[in-house]
Amino acid sequence: MEAPADERNLPLTLPATLGVCPRCLVRLQDLVSGQRCPKDGAFLVSEASVEASFGEPFLGAQVGRFGLLRVIGRGAQSTVFEGIDRDSVRCAVKLVRLDPLQELPEPSALIAARLENEARVLERLVDVPGVPRRLEFVHSLGGGLPAHVALAMSFAGGAPVGNEVPEAALRSWSKTLLLAHRHGVVHCDLAPEHLLLATDGTTHILDWGCALELGSAESPRGFHPSYASDQLLAGNPADTHFDWFALKRIVETRVESGKASTHVMGLIAALATANSIEQRLQAKEALSEVCGLSAVR
Repeated sequence: MEAPADERNLPLTLPATLGVCPRCLVRLQDLVSGQRCPKDGAFLVSEASVEASFGEPFLGAQVGRFGLLRVIGRGAQSTVFEGIDRDSVRCAVKLVRLDPLQELPEPSALIAARLENEARVLERLVDVPGVPRRLEFVHSLGGGLPAHVALAMSFAGGAPVGNEVPEAALRSWSKTLLLAHRHGVVHCDLAPEHLLLATDGTTHILDWGCALELGSAESPRGFHPSYASDQLLAGNPADTHFDWFALKRIVETRVESGKASTHVMGLIAALATANSIEQRLQAKEALSEVCGLSAVR
């Protein structure tokens, strides 16, 4: 039956945000974070999430104690979701599918092992500012979903470093590295996408899956060779030099020539190029002071 002429052009009144079940696609009332579909128990997500990630088997699923609400990042080896628990605690969930037939740059078992290593490192660096907080690690063989491992971490919205590197951010990332090194941890895989500028003004260093114990003879796998020092590429024991060289290289490649000549950058360069232990110690002490840390030899 055709609507009366005076009603044809009236705006359709709908809730501002509908909750959609990503499994049965039923549309319910206004979306409430953490609400589930009464039919199949999946977490309700926004229509935009369904459209952007249609067919994603983990969207709306519960992994550990968290429901997966939307995809916020994809890599060649993993998918990152925004998650929420029953107390409305939000997090980022990095998930790796354990599918031996999936086409990945490396076997899924190796990728999973790197995620498990990241979980251990985050636990070790729990008191270091700028390192995500580990919330939960899950290793599941299925339960209605593809076999997977997942790491739930504190959520910080923002963007990776761009072509401008604020002095304050560089100092903050340096502080995080100094403290991680004091805990005996070398990141080994610094890259622009791992340096986050959060919307609240804080900075974070992400993706600690390649991290090694200081002095370890083990060779990290999966790191970005574009930012790796000759020593890292040669398979030398894990050294803090790896991280300072990478940070120096990142800034040099992201910032126009001449705009990176700050005091902090000079100290980072000294740590990356020092020819003697004494030169490195002097640069580390000076950078620690700039970052508000007590000097530790």
